Amino acid sequence: MTAARGLLDQTVRYTPGFLYLAIHELDEAHLGRFSFRSRDGIMEIMKPGGLETLQVVLKTQVVHKNAVTCAVQQAHACQPVKEVEFNKGGRLSPTETKSEKSSLTQLTGMSSSTAGTALTAKMAEAGGNRKRSPEAFMSIQLEKTPSRDVMLNEFINRKNQMGTILRNADEMTKLKRSLVSKFCNDFNNRLAQFSLRGQLLSYYNSILNLLDDFPQVREAYFMLGLPNEKKSNLDDVAGLTPDPRQMRKRPRRVLSPDGKHVLNIWFIPHHTETLIMFKTLDDEHCVRALTYCLLIVSALHDMLQYLCAHSRLGSSHARLGSRKMEFVSADWGGTEGVGAELREIQKQIDNLPHSTDPHQVSEFMALRRDVMFLELDTAVRHCMADTFLSTGNVQAYKSIVNNIHHALPALSNVQRPSVFSTYFQVPEPLEPRDLSARELFPVRSFSGVNGPYPTMFWQWHAIENYIQLCLAGLKDVDRHVANGEILGVTLLMEDVLQTGFQDISLLTEHSATSGEPDKLKERKVRSASVRTIDVKKLPHSASKQATASVSLSRTQEPLKSYKLLKFFLMLWKCLELLKADWGRRRLGVQAIESMSMYRNFCKVYKTEVLLPVLQSVARRLGQGEMYEGIALETDPLVMPRGASEIEVRAKQLVRLF
Repeated sequence: MTAARGLLDQTVRYTPGFLYLAIHELDEAHLGRFSFRSRDGIMEIMKPGGLETLQVVLKTQVVHKNAVTCAVQQAHACQPVKEVEFNKGGRLSPTETKSEKSSLTQLTGMSSSTAGTALTAKMAEAGGNRKRSPEAFMSIQLEKTPSRDVMLNEFINRKNQMGTILRNADEMTKLKRSLVSKFCNDFNNRLAQFSLRGQLLSYYNSILNLLDDFPQVREAYFMLGLPNEKKSNLDDVAGLTPDPRQMRKRPRRVLSPDGKHVLNIWFIPHHTETLIMFKTLDDEHCVRALTYCLLIVSALHDMLQYLCAHSRLGSSHARLGSRKMEFVSADWGGTEGVGAELREIQKQIDNLPHSTDPHQVSEFMALRRDVMFLELDTAVRHCMADTFLSTGNVQAYKSIVNNIHHALPALSNVQRPSVFSTYFQVPEPLEPRDLSARELFPVRSFSGVNGPYPTMFWQWHAIENYIQLCLAGLKDVDRHVANGEILGVTLLMEDVLQTGFQDISLLTEHSATSGEPDKLKERKVRSASVRTIDVKKLPHSASKQATASVSLSRTQEPLKSYKLLKFFLMLWKCLELLKADWGRRRLGVQAIESMSMYRNFCKVYKTEVLLPVLQSVARRLGQGEMYEGIALETDPLVMPRGASEIEVRAKQLVRLF
């Protein structure tokens, strides 16, 4: 203990008592001279130009903090390489064999042949024989050099041009403010590369850790990079050209060296390759290529986490819907469910209009991920909860409601309040993500969107845990019901794809009362967000053209299909939220949590909202007599033949407003 304390004292001796601000690296004579200790110092800051100077000082400090954060995150994300030490005789080192020292001397760092300290032994035990790659180190001063040189050259040129004008201290301060501000912008743009690389490394590490539990998926569908791997000519766009004489493997690159073509999204590069990726490009093109790569990898990671979670829950087969399995396996809940989805992703990418365009591929991957998580949110939050409540299974209902309160917000981009911003919120009715809030309250908006720790990586590895948390409290029988609800949502989405796009704004709204004035009829179908249409002058052919639909295929038209599915799921989510709020206000209760109350709500909703909407749709389709003499308490309401799920839900949404 005495030796450890002595080593600590030696370390503190070389630690400075205070640290200068980042502005002192650039200027000490003008911008760095301010003080809050006296009244005169504060009054000096309050003079014209003083607050602008303070803003530049803060900007410089924030950029320097971002640089330190990027350097630490990049070094931490690089997986250390384990090396085996050998003695001259070819034997393993004593730390590997444990034959030269006892366990006690290894923990204390003391033995007859070595003289160490407890602190050094502890550090050696924590680090082992693992060494970090030298490429993981980021020299902040070295990265500042290009931007600093540009700033100094500009200062010398401006000083020679302006001459005697700069003898005025205010003019000199004004010039330095502009140059330092430009330096911060240039240096921050350069830091974006290191931030993107750190996120890429973390995503790849999470994928590798996940695939350790699915070795068959890793060996069958992914390609792992090697340290300091050398590339060939086939690891470029030329490698995508098929050769009838031989079977080629996919290129061992995610994007082409110029960042303009997607080569292989299933390739997981080694961190030594990620650290030097696109470094030959200029800063703008490098950041663009890294951004596209990060968008693709992040979406692939999230979908892989989602599929592995479903595989472990045993609900992979429910997500197939009516699609057939390409490979028959006895254990469908295992790797085959994941493999079928991964093969479908590659087929959909191949059927994109430009299958190698990074923008289109990243857009498709993001859409597919959003549809996956919206499908889970809809199935768990609404379908499962309503089914358990309608059957009187209150225990399963409360388990679902309590678990999704913590799990589903963590799986979405919803803004979650923070204790640190309790008294620093964006005023209502604005929200932090709104454009108006960003312009009027930039600091509050940034804090509300990014939270108290904006530079912290999101906990990507927890996606699977949150998905499993949604169904963690259910019994085995209840999980079969949940599995059926997931299957029901998947089949409903396939029906939406069969219907295709429909322009709801062109559909004539028929009123149940024939004596309603024409002006009121026209007012119902008008909206502030679409072009005003005169319903009386709309010809019958235009109405038929509006309802004409073309079915879509996920494999053949992936972008259009997933845009439609995302729109449908968002529309469904908005309808369920409005329906729950309408039901509480209509029944005069705080929450609907019992079977009797839920059945009463369903009866009232069928009578006042659902039946008028279905009657309107049936009359438009020429099936006006379909709902005559129906008993709402016992008979279910069937949709008219040829009706669209999007149309029915959209009209319910309008009626609830």
